[in-house]
Amino acid sequence: MEAAAYCMEKVKSVTVIGRDTVPFRAVLGEEVGARLMALHKEKGVLFKMESGVTRFLAGPSGDTVNQVELTDGSTLPADVCILGIGSSPATKFLDGSGVSVDKRGAIIVNQVMGILFCFMLPSWEDNHAVRQQYYTAAS
Repeated sequence: MEAAAYCMEKVKSVTVIGRDTVPFRAVLGEEVGARLMALHKEKGVLFKMESGVTRFLAGPSGDTVNQVELTDGSTLPADVCILGIGSSPATKFLDGSGVSVDKRGAIIVNQVMGILFCFMLPSWEDNHAVRQQYYTAAS
């Protein structure tokens, strides 16, 4: 979506192809995804949602993309293709740290995007270890 916004003023047309009903629905919800899609549409970005790319078709020279074939068999003209394939959290280093991580590797946060973790610090009063809890903003 960031690439679509950037390219819009620089190229003839931009089409976003998405598998879901609206962009970012799985992470931001239907309402926010729909609003982001509407904002991009206002700028001229086209959308082909509930679709996907099955293959890239070469042009006459055979060494450049000319079209994109979608899952429904239709094709779109294309000079440039930018793929957003998602990401995976790199949080393995947090194993055993006390920071809670879900089964996909994402850091579990609270309603203000904070993480709760505990660690031992020397107490200022009597110089023995005590358990301290801190909220730290997740980045």
